[in-house]
Amino acid sequence: MRILWAPWRSSYVERVDEQEGCFLCQAFLQPEEKLRDFLVLHKGKRAFVIFNKYPYNAGHLMVAPSEHIGDYTLLDEETVIEIHRLTRLCLLALKEVLKPHGFNLGYNLGRP
Repeated sequence: MRILWAPWRSSYVERVDEQEGCFLCQAFLQPEEKLRDFLVLHKGKRAFVIFNKYPYNAGHLMVAPSEHIGDYTLLDEETVIEIHRLTRLCLLALKEVLKPHGFNLGYNLGRP
């Protein structure tokens, strides 16, 4: 695939600069009964898993730290470990449910 085109993401792309605050922080800070409304799949102590509201493809999940940190190297060791454990759990679940041929993992870094 040379060009990735996901037209369903247009509504997000067109409004991204209008958003106030961080959607990840807003989602993590919700009480337990509201997590589903904010697409939070799992909330850990230092990190959480959230569905991508505007996915590139089926199974597009995001694992994020609970703290608003844009520099991965500033995360403490426990947070890094939890992020990797949650990533592994996501891969195991997606592997069983979607049975994909493979996975693409990526990091969005640098915008605190």
